[in-house]
Amino acid sequence: KADTHPTGSDGSRARAAHPGPREVIEALTAEVQGTGDDDRHCRGARHASAKKIWCQAVDRLHEQLGLTIELASELFGNTRQAYYQKKRDEAEWIRRVNRILDAASEIRQQDPGIGCLKLWLMMKGMFCEGWVPGRDQFFNLMRTFGITLKRPKPRHTTNSNHRYHKYLHI
Repeated sequence: KADTHPTGSDGSRARAAHPGPREVIEALTAEVQGTGDDDRHCRGARHASAKKIWCQAVDRLHEQLGLTIELASELFGNTRQAYYQKKRDEAEWIRRVNRILDAASEIRQQDPGIGCLKLWLMMKGMFCEGWVPGRDQFFNLMRTFGITLKRPKPRHTTNSNHRYHKYLHI
């Protein structure tokens, strides 16, 4: 077989250059942004959780490629401060959710038939304003953790006073 590797002037083989972190980032950025024919990258997130997953992607780039947090964050157009702020906010949200769920289970122990709407109104009174999520997000939270009540079965009764023909019992 013929040797296809380029050789230097001294006859030694040239070493294959591995792409550095900047080259990897540029390649990934070009792949994510596409050809630039469309303007989707200008209109915000492509899907609902795109804003949420950039922090996870930064973690993965940091662990697998050894990129610094600052460099990996810049890839997504954010700063290192935004990365750590998001981490702190996620921890705060988890703490709030745990407090809300604990309070909901306490209230449900005292009154097991109370619905989510009344529970949400009670929570708004218990905690300071802005601490409890909005109604829909609260309902989704209760649904996610399986704390909602079962829907009542529809009760059907016979209506014998209708104007249609009534058959005799055969």
